[in-house]
Amino acid sequence: MYCTACGAKNDDDMKFCVNCGKELNADSTDLFDAPTSTKAQSEAAAPPPKKLSKKAKVAMIVIAAVLVLGFSAYKTVSWFMSPEYAVSQYVKAQSEGNYSALYDMLDMPDGEFTKKEQFVEIHEKSSSKDKKGTISNITITEADSEDYSVFARCYSDVDFNIAYRVDYIAQKGEKEHTTVLLTSEDWLFFKNYKVAPAEYVTRKYEVCVPSYAKATFDGVELGDKYIDAEASNNGNQYSLENVLLGEHTVTVTGPLIDTAEIKLNITGSDSFDCSGKLKIKQSIKDEMQKTAEDSVKVIIEGIDKKKEFSEIESQLKIASGQSNQVKKWYDDFSETDWSNYWSQNVKYDKIELSNTEPASENAFKISESSKSQLTYGITFDVACDYTYVFFGDLENKSHNDSTYTVGVEYVYENDEIKIYNINNNYYDSDY
Repeated sequence: MYCTACGAKNDDDMKFCVNCGKELNADSTDLFDAPTSTKAQSEAAAPPPKKLSKKAKVAMIVIAAVLVLGFSAYKTVSWFMSPEYAVSQYVKAQSEGNYSALYDMLDMPDGEFTKKEQFVEIHEKSSSKDKKGTISNITITEADSEDYSVFARCYSDVDFNIAYRVDYIAQKGEKEHTTVLLTSEDWLFFKNYKVAPAEYVTRKYEVCVPSYAKATFDGVELGDKYIDAEASNNGNQYSLENVLLGEHTVTVTGPLIDTAEIKLNITGSDSFDCSGKLKIKQSIKDEMQKTAEDSVKVIIEGIDKKKEFSEIESQLKIASGQSNQVKKWYDDFSETDWSNYWSQNVKYDKIELSNTEPASENAFKISESSKSQLTYGITFDVACDYTYVFFGDLENKSHNDSTYTVGVEYVYENDEIKIYNINNNYYDSDY
């Protein structure tokens, strides 16, 4: 037999190997079986495979769960960040009249006249066109050019990235649709979509007030930073960027006028001249009337005595730089046909003023002129005694009373009103 330890050949009756001294197994196989026995021994000696520990199993389960949840979360976030979701939430907020949520969905420009509190207040106070009531069967599809063109007819010059058409059934069962424009910006692996606020804001609105007045818009003082430097008006023309559509309040104060609170309903890019809503202070009206009466009296007396304008100028309260303008009217008025009988043969013996009074109920006006500030229309009579030569040397004495109406324009200078101009172009119209 062969030794299973060293492979040496031994007699069959040997108990121990002659070579290595190991005890011989009587049941051992022969040499040809030795490799197989060696393999069996090797396999028997190999350690059993290790089992996964409890911690490892838990870690693998956690990793698998995270992958599943991560994929689900990605799909969920993708929906919530999709343009269709933004449109659906916007239409829902509109239908419910949830203006706080609606504002958060708009790509509203940040500014003094686009605050959230103001937006909510404007729409909650009004019977808003947005509040549709319960709607159903909402279908959202990308808008085509026709859908957008309908929208653009009402709201031009709108910045947007994508347009959607929303079809739905209104509260009373009618089929209706609307167009929603979206803007977008990159946000991590997604795009953040918001609604272009074309229906809720105008990019520019202008408010015009007289140069001597101050104004606030919804409590915000309109200072120099709002003045439109390119405006031809010499008053204060304020250019306001990004103003919410809806009702606003403009408050105007000044030394010549009563404080005025003016309600504006802004529906788009436009302008508003506050002058027509302002009322002149009674004390200023009194001063305008007295100044006009005193001035006309001085002028008529000067004409009667054939004085040059320079002789009466100091008796008139004329604004700086306007003397030549008033002189022109004085010279023109001096050539008036006081007799109603124009002839080189007429000689005026006496010209005097009488019956000064306001030209009409609307004699006191906030001037529409770009330079003067107030206008007063005064009516007065001029009594004229004159002689004229008729048929040779025969002198005829006569008398004529004529009524004249002129406009006296004023500006506010050095804390008092002064004459800017006197002219015959007085129009009897309301503000």
